[in-house]
Amino acid sequence: MNMELRLVGHEDDQHNSVIGKIKHLLEEIETTPPPPLPATHSALMGVSNQLLALRDKGFSSEWLVLALSQCDINVSMDELNNILRQALLARMRAYEEKVEISLRRCHVKASARTEFIERGLRNAMKSGEGLQLHYQPQVDMRTGSIIGAEALLRWRNGSEFVSPVEFIPVAEESGLIEDIGAWVLREACTEAKRWERMGLGGHGKGIKVSVNLSVKQFSDRLVGDIHGVLCDVGLSTKLLGVEITESFLAENNSQHLLQTLHDTGLHISIDDFGTGYSCLSRVSALPLDTIKIDRAFIIELGRSPGAGAVVQTLISMAHKLGMNTIAEGVETQQQAEVLQRLGCTLAQGYLYAKPLPASEFISFAKGAPAGPAKQANSLCA
Repeated sequence: MNMELRLVGHEDDQHNSVIGKIKHLLEEIETTPPPPLPATHSALMGVSNQLLALRDKGFSSEWLVLALSQCDINVSMDELNNILRQALLARMRAYEEKVEISLRRCHVKASARTEFIERGLRNAMKSGEGLQLHYQPQVDMRTGSIIGAEALLRWRNGSEFVSPVEFIPVAEESGLIEDIGAWVLREACTEAKRWERMGLGGHGKGIKVSVNLSVKQFSDRLVGDIHGVLCDVGLSTKLLGVEITESFLAENNSQHLLQTLHDTGLHISIDDFGTGYSCLSRVSALPLDTIKIDRAFIIELGRSPGAGAVVQTLISMAHKLGMNTIAEGVETQQQAEVLQRLGCTLAQGYLYAKPLPASEFISFAKGAPAGPAKQANSLCA
C-alpha cells in the first residue's frame, strides 16, 4: 500500500515537471521575436493583394510562379499558395472587423433613435402636443357614400413627422401603447359623436369610426375601457368599430375577448387580411364583421391574373361567412371597377381620399360626393 502511494507520488512529480518545462518553453517562445521572413516572402506579402486579384481573374498559381521568376523572385508553388492563403485570411479578418464595427454603429444608432422616439412619445403624452388623428373615409363604390372612417394616428415630434411604422413598435415595446391607445380611442369617439351631432352620414345617423387595436392592448380590461369611453362620450356602440391584425389570431384568448366585444354591438374588422397568421378555420370561428383585403393584392389587380383570383377567393369566402369586405389602398378607377365585378363594394384609398385631419374630413363628408370619379378629382391633388 505504501509502495503504491510512493509510485503515484513519483508519477505526479514527473507530470508536474513536464508541465513546468512546457510552460517555461512557451514563455520563451512568447518573448522571442519571430524569425525574419525571407526577402522573397517579404516582397510577396507586400504585393499579395495584387497577386490575389490576378488569381481571381483566372491566372493560375503556376503562371504566377513563372511570372515572379522573371522578376528574380524565386518561390515554390507551395510557398506562394501559403502566402496567398495568409493574405486571404488577413483580408477576411479585416472585412469581418469592418462588418462588426458597422453593425455596432448601426446598433448604437438604432438604440439612440429608439430612445429618442420613446422620450418624445412620453413628452407628447404628458403635454398633449404632437399627436393627432387623421380619418380616411371608407366608401360604397357604387354610390360614393361614406359608410365609415378609419382613425389613423399621426405624430409630429418637434419639426419632424415620425412614421407610425417607426413609432408604433417603440410604443409597444416601451409599454406606452396602452396610454396611446386609450388616447386614440377617446379622441376618435369624441370626433364621431361630433359627426353625429352635425348630422353627417346617411340620414344624419352619424359615421362609424374604426380604431386600430394593438395586440399589446388585448387584455381582460379592454371591454371595460372601451365602454367606459363610450359612456363618457355618449356614443353608441354601433358607431364604433375596432380593427385587429392577424397577429391577434395567435393569442389564446382572442376568441373570447372578440366575442365579448361583438356581443356589445361593436363592429369588428380584421386588417391586412391574407398577409400574416390567417387560418381559415380560425377566421370562420371568430365573430368578425368585415375582412379588409390588404393593399398588396389590390395593387396587382389588372397586372397579375393571380391577384384577381386571390381577391375573388377572399371575397367569396367572406360572403359565405356572412362578412363584408373592404378593399384597402384603392388608387385607380380600374381597380375599383375590377373589385365591383368581383363582388366587393366597399373601399378606402387615395382614389377617394387620403387620411384627412378632422376639419378636412368634415368638409369632405359635407360635400356628399356622387361617386369615385368625382371624389378622385377633388381629393387626390
